[in-house]
Amino acid sequence: NRKETTEQFYERLKERYEKEQTANESNRLNLYGYVLDWPQISKKYKKSVKYTCEHSACKLPIKIRADYRFLHTHHRNGNKTDNRPGNFQCLCILCHSKEHENDKYNKFEKSKMQREIKLFLKRYGVQLKQLDNPYV
Repeated sequence: NRKETTEQFYERLKERYEKEQTANESNRLNLYGYVLDWPQISKKYKKSVKYTCEHSACKLPIKIRADYRFLHTHHRNGNKTDNRPGNFQCLCILCHSKEHENDKYNKFEKSKMQREIKLFLKRYGVQLKQLDNPYV
């Protein structure tokens, strides 16, 4: 048990801190409670399901890249940090808004989201009716 110098102590402390920072990096959350790399996770999932709404009563495919924003990756169990693929469901903005209709804090009631839903319906309303989407 040799005594460490002050410099060695601080070097060991620094190494421990850096290891902890690396380990905690994936656990850090943004202002909305999502992991910091959520945009990449969500995009990868939507791509894996070919940019198609997975709601059983919808199944709308989005083929125009600029309209991918109308697709959201929904956490089935409501836990925004549970990022197992089995907890994901790709939903169009309309179906996603219905999933959160009774939430205490419903982000879909905000005017920006309401405008997005209206634009989505303007662009995809006919297709949604053809698919018998119950929310149209």
